Amino acid sequence: MDNIKFEKSLHYETDISGITKPEKLNVIYIDNNFKEVPIKDATQILLSNKEYNKIPALLRLCKAYKDIIYEQEKLVNIKVDEINSFKEFIKLEQMKKDGYFELWTISENAYRQERYDASMNRFTSYLYFETIIIVFLIVIILAL
Repeated sequence: MDNIKFEKSLHYETDISGITKPEKLNVIYIDNNFKEVPIKDATQILLSNKEYNKIPALLRLCKAYKDIIYEQEKLVNIKVDEINSFKEFIKLEQMKKDGYFELWTISENAYRQERYDASMNRFTSYLYFETIIIVFLIVIILAL
């Protein structure tokens, strides 16, 4: 009866590691004497005004990307749930069809059996009736 089977679709999960990052900040590495040094010797970083103004924009952009990705994940998962619901609906419809067919088969067989039983009852009734008439006729003939 359960001949249609579907595998449920898996939920979509977003990998945010592949998002392209905005351009890097150009920082200047300095030591305690405010002299430019390599990164391994630096104790502080220095940003120009132009670079410093990029930070809030970069943070807003990153947050926007993150929010967009989570909203996309929700939308994709809604579609996955919808597909799974349709699969379940199809499975239930198939089961319903099989159940109706089984009920129809049972009722048809019962109807045929009932007709057969009725015809056999009629046949045996006619047979008994004819036997009684023949016996009655034999009794009347013998009585004369």
